[in-house]
Amino acid sequence: MSDGYEIKYFAASNSRSGFVNYFPQCFGEDRGVRRLYVIKGGSGTGKSYFMRRAARCAEAAGLFVEYYYCSSDPASLDGVRITLQNGDRVGIIDGTPPHPWEPKLPGVVEEIINLGAFWDSRALAASGEEIRRLQGIKAAEYKAAYAYLSAAGQVCDVIEDCVRDVVYFSKMRAVAQKTVKCIPEGDRFDAEPALISSVGGRGEVKFNTYTQLAEKVYTVEDFYGVGHLMLREIFEASSARTCEVKVSYDPLCPHRIDGLFYPNASVAFVVGEGDGGEYCHSLGVRRFASGDALKERRSALRRAVGLRDSLVAGAVERFAGASRAHFDIEKIYSSAMDFDAKSKFEEEFCRKILDFN
Repeated sequence: MSDGYEIKYFAASNSRSGFVNYFPQCFGEDRGVRRLYVIKGGSGTGKSYFMRRAARCAEAAGLFVEYYYCSSDPASLDGVRITLQNGDRVGIIDGTPPHPWEPKLPGVVEEIINLGAFWDSRALAASGEEIRRLQGIKAAEYKAAYAYLSAAGQVCDVIEDCVRDVVYFSKMRAVAQKTVKCIPEGDRFDAEPALISSVGGRGEVKFNTYTQLAEKVYTVEDFYGVGHLMLREIFEASSARTCEVKVSYDPLCPHRIDGLFYPNASVAFVVGEGDGGEYCHSLGVRRFASGDALKERRSALRRAVGLRDSLVAGAVERFAGASRAHFDIEKIYSSAMDFDAKSKFEEEFCRKILDFN
């Protein structure tokens, strides 16, 4: 933890194109992950608890931990990344679908943790038909949810097309280039996915990680998508400064950026409303669009925004249905688990993590 709060992100998203997986960009060797533990096991076997226990153990030893939550259920962990005192990193991830991870260097980098070793296969076999039924419901709900998001994404295209040709990009670009002058030069440009937004069974969720970490925060107005266009200009302008940046991609439309955090400058840019805090600065974007032209299109834009929001709400309802089926599956698997034996294994694993430190 940092100053009493978790450093938390998403490493995947539910989008207009289906499930988007950023695990390779977050837990690969190029991110300094020298040891990666890949957890296998069904729903309800305690994968999330396993990761949280290891993370808390690492924090108690004074190590820096980043938490990656499930985009469909932000109450559940998908992975943790632990930075050792020598700068190397250890990762622990849920390696089951929809983000399966197959080891490329087993034993060298990756190790498999099989939580299936602690379940009663006979008990699960007895509930096989019910598990199949619930999995069918879950799959159908996800299919419907992604159909809603696909339609919502098409409406986003309509909104962007309606706005793009009335945006003064040269003016926007000039402001972006001036704004990023506060970002110090580095050795190389490095953009790391670190999502702070998601849409799933609990609705649209946004973490405040960037605003917690930054000493200076710019909130960029979400004005018919112009805010995302502004963040793209800031991102492009900063790429010439060979700096490090964490990038949050919009969950619905992954080609759009909804947040940027520059660790070396302790500066963040986020699309949305500011909290009015001392270090929060509003970056208005209405000045970059023709007011007269937008006024003529206001009715069409409002109708499109309402349709997009309605479609996203439909997706959330179906994701919630998938979550209910998922939780029912978890109950079955949990009842077949030997959690006492698993707990002893977790204790040994925590000691193993600290041995690398």
